[in-house]
Amino acid sequence: MLLKFALEAKQAGLNRFGIAAIVERARWETSFTSRGDESFKISNDFRSHLARLLMQMDSTLEGFFELRELRSVTKALSEPIKPDQLTEPTITKFHLREKGGKPMLDSL
Repeated sequence: MLLKFALEAKQAGLNRFGIAAIVERARWETSFTSRGDESFKISNDFRSHLARLLMQMDSTLEGFFELRELRSVTKALSEPIKPDQLTEPTITKFHLREKGGKPMLDSL
């Protein structure tokens, strides 16, 4: 759904667009077709990750969203993890990998 909305904005002739508008549209659209807890729910904390994921999923969206450096990635790449910091892994929708020295998002 998010990719579809991003491509629609791109095909409408927009050169740049905000991921927040796409996420809000998804919330709006699903609020009429779902009931209660089934509506589209995603934390705003993940919007920047979603923008990166959408651009990675479709190369025509490269540069469509304005990106800033991810503080969490910069910190994670600059500070080694100590064994006592490791905890039981949690399953998330996205994980990071490094490609050409640049952090990228992959979908699981």
